[in-house]
Amino acid sequence: MARVLVLVIASFNNPAYIKMREIWERRCIPDMWFIRCKAESQWIGDLFDDASSGNSMFELDVENRTLFVKGDECFIPGILHKTVEAISFFFLHRKEVVYDYVWRTNLSSVLHLNGLLSFVEKMKDNKGVYGGCIGKEPSTNILFASGAGFLMSRDVALNLVENKSQLRYDLIDDVAIGGYLEPRYGILPIDRCWVQTGSEDIKNLVLNDGIFHFRCESYQHLRTAEFMDFVSNALSS
Repeated sequence: MARVLVLVIASFNNPAYIKMREIWERRCIPDMWFIRCKAESQWIGDLFDDASSGNSMFELDVENRTLFVKGDECFIPGILHKTVEAISFFFLHRKEVVYDYVWRTNLSSVLHLNGLLSFVEKMKDNKGVYGGCIGKEPSTNILFASGAGFLMSRDVALNLVENKSQLRYDLIDDVAIGGYLEPRYGILPIDRCWVQTGSEDIKNLVLNDGIFHFRCESYQHLRTAEFMDFVSNALSS
């Protein structure tokens, strides 16, 4: 069976994020890591298990399932920076596990892991895969897979890392990644459910529609954790 690395963009500059992170932790998804940036002024170096990486760019907090990447915590270019560097860490520096795919997502999503694993197992080829819910950035016409959840096969992820200097760090992360990957690989459409009422038929969406990604983001995160709990409970029952 294919092994999928799950990377969750995380930060603590909003109180709502704490509850959202707790829901992720409660679900105990294997091979899941939170990604955070830490400014160089706050860098300690040997606080956690970073010695195993052989690289002072990273700190790995195994107990809290968090990878810290040296850099400023911000939207642009912070999310793009920590996404690319986290892939570099787990695919090139930490070699205990060889991953076939990476699923990059955010705190306001709920992932049905078995559905994702079933999805990748059904693909004929595990190479050249870049997929997600397709968007188009109007000012640049860049096609991209939404940053709420997108999939890359190992070869695509490594290509991204090896050519990170070609990315546009003035753009939001998913658009910048799409600007590089879409012309080379296209985008595999992957359906998702954006939970907006808390009354969606989650089990039917999983069983009959093959949905495995549930985006729960609400306005100013007023109901995000509530929607995440709703999906999580439905998937667990």
